[in-house]
This record gives sequence, C-alpha cells and structure tokens, in this order.
Amino acid sequence: MSTPALKRDNNRLDLFYRQHVVEVKPAFREVTAGHEEPSARRDSLDCPFQLATELPAAVLAPSASTSPPPSNGSEPPPETGPPTLPMSAAETPSNLTEWPGTTIAPHWQRAPLGHQNHAMDAGLAGLLGGVIGAAVGAVGATASAWITGRKAEQQAKIQSETQLGQVRLQIDAERTRALLGSRKSAYLAFAESCHLVQGTLSEASIKLGGIEASDPPEEREERRQAARRLWNEARTLNRQLDRLQHIVFMEGPSEMGTAAQAATGALVPYFGAVIDWLHAVDHETETPQHGAESNRAHSEAYGKLLKFLYAAADTTLPDIQDR
Repeated sequence: MSTPALKRDNNRLDLFYRQHVVEVKPAFREVTAGHEEPSARRDSLDCPFQLATELPAAVLAPSASTSPPPSNGSEPPPETGPPTLPMSAAETPSNLTEWPGTTIAPHWQRAPLGHQNHAMDAGLAGLLGGVIGAAVGAVGATASAWITGRKAEQQAKIQSETQLGQVRLQIDAERTRALLGSRKSAYLAFAESCHLVQGTLSEASIKLGGIEASDPPEEREERRQAARRLWNEARTLNRQLDRLQHIVFMEGPSEMGTAAQAATGALVPYFGAVIDWLHAVDHETETPQHGAESNRAHSEAYGKLLKFLYAAADTTLPDIQDR
C-alpha cells in the first residue's frame, strides 16, 4: 500500500540528507587525510556513506515502484496486493542515486530536530541564566556597596556633628567663663572703689562729729582740717569711680549698669551732707541735725552698694547664660 503524501515527504527528506552529505563529505576527507592507508581510508570513508545511501533508497524503492500517481478523483482506486520486496540501490528508478560520490546519513541515524532544539534551548537557558546571575550579582554588589557607603557616610556625619557640637559647647563654656571672669573683675573693682568713697566720707563725718563747743581752738581746727582733707580725698576717688562705672556698662548686662548708676547716685547726697556739716563747723553753727543727715545719707548709699553686690553675684554664677 502506498501513500502519496508519505512518498512525497520521504523523497524530500532523502534529498535533504543527500545534500547534507555532499556538503560534509569533503570536509571529512580533508580532516582524516594522511592518517591511514589509501585503500583502507577509501573503504572507511565510502562504507558509512554508501550504507547511508543504499539503505534509504532500498526503503523508498517499493513506495516509488508500487505507488500510483496521484488521483484526480475520476480514476478507480488502485488494487491492493501483496507487498513487494525492496529493491537494491542499483535497481532504484530514482535519479537521486546517480549523483557521483553523494552519500547521506539516514534520518534515523541523525539527531532529531526536536532534540537539537532542546539542546539549543538548554544552552541558551544556561547562557541566559549566567548572564542574569552575573547581572543580579553585580546589582547586589553595587547595592551592598552603596548601602555600606551610605551607612558610613551617615555615621561619619553623625560623628562629625557630635564632635562639632562638643567643640561648640566647649567654645561656649570657655567664652562664658572668660565673660564671667571679666565681668566679675569689673564688678569687684567698682564695688571696692564705691566702698572706699563711702568709707572716706564716713571718716570725715566722724572727724566732724568729734568736734565739741568746749574743745580748745587748736583741737577744733585740727579736726576741721582733717575732715576737709578726707572730703577732698573722697572726691578724687569718686572721679575714678566714674571710669569703673563705664566699664560696668560695657560688660553688661543692662541691669548691672542700672545698679552701678544707682550706687554712684546715692553718693551725691552723702557728699552734700558732709560738706554742709563742714561749712557749719567753719562758722561754728553746727547742730546735731547735721550729723543725723550725714548718717541717713550714708545708710542710703550703703544700701545701694549692697543691691549692686547682690546683682553682681547673681550675674556671675556659672549657670547663668549670656544675656
């Protein structure tokens, strides 16, 4: 029994195999040339290719000899009979065997196309897997390096900010310490000078208070001259106090300047009370009222000095911020 479609496909496959052998055989001979005897080399070369040529022809010969031409639909179906034996290569009517030196390996000796595709797919998959793995590894290494660098940068930034903060705190502490030291010196100098002025005026008041109407004229004059000398000395010290008051204003804060101004202002009535008492002694018109006025002025001036000292102590404490 012959099938036209199978016959057509077999002939095409046989032609493809023969053409492939024609292309491969010269390269095979060139590679194996010089490695064996000429006769043995020819037998070894011709035998496989001859087998590959004769076997497909023997298989395809019955189909070529017994199969009728394609039917056009008007002819009766072919009669079926016993199958005929395959013909040899010499009896094959096909003109494919007439090609000189052409031998094609049969399709059952060649790797199936599906198997080749599977092998190619496996190789391609391996190649793609390697490329993807390398890309993933590179991306992972880059990401890891970026993350590590980012962490190192953040740690360095935090460390730098911490060190900068410590330096700033140290600078602020040194500045505050220096500022407080400078202020303390200015406040102390002003307070000492103010206290010295008050003490000098107080000594002058004591000299004037010791004068009695029954004292000898020489003793009276001596005490009067001593009181005038002390008053002039206090006036000289008060001029120096003005310069120290200006330093307090410059050191600040403004509260200390106000307290210093109040302390120096309280000395003015004290100077006036002492000089009025001294003039009364010169004219021998002194009264106990002059002594009382001097004592009142002294108490007021001393109270202003104490307020200045209290404000200075609060300002120069270490925990007081710069104002």
